Amino acid sequence: YAQRYNFKGKLHIVHVSSPIAVEMIDESRSHLDISCGVTLHHLVYDFSQMFKENGLYWKMNPPLRSPDSRKRILRYLKERKIDWIETDHAPHTIEEKLQHSFYSGIPGLPYWPLINEFLISQDFSGEEIEELTFRSVRDRFCIDIPQSRRKIKDRTNEYFNPYAFLEKKFRIKKKS
Repeated sequence: YAQRYNFKGKLHIVHVSSPIAVEMIDESRSHLDISCGVTLHHLVYDFSQMFKENGLYWKMNPPLRSPDSRKRILRYLKERKIDWIETDHAPHTIEEKLQHSFYSGIPGLPYWPLINEFLISQDFSGEEIEELTFRSVRDRFCIDIPQSRRKIKDRTNEYFNPYAFLEKKFRIKKKS
């Protein structure tokens, strides 16, 4: 529709999770000013989480995809076909995730240090991580904000921890 109606603005597609969507967006770059972002959980998890205990924790919109799709999404991020990493940060409590309405999404922001370690383990450099989490967004939307490295307030005890396995893998101990 953007091409049909001669859209001249900046178009951003949030929360891409399907390799086919990334490929379509990438093909559109020749005639549209288009960008896209991926959420943290779509880089780390696939739909197999749904078959584990408390599988409703992993209900998302868009849904978690196949293991192969997750790997391809990660590769597309590395190839910069995906412009940046976004957070869904759906700060639901355990009760909200498992009650009748079964809220979608998971908390993301409080677990950023784990995601940083995950990206490093996937051969992303510090420079690439900074580009994918700050500079790309700032530059795309001409946002004049200085870069800072503020400490993230630990609010992880308020939510279920979707990244507990990363704490174990990277031997990160929670601060008291």
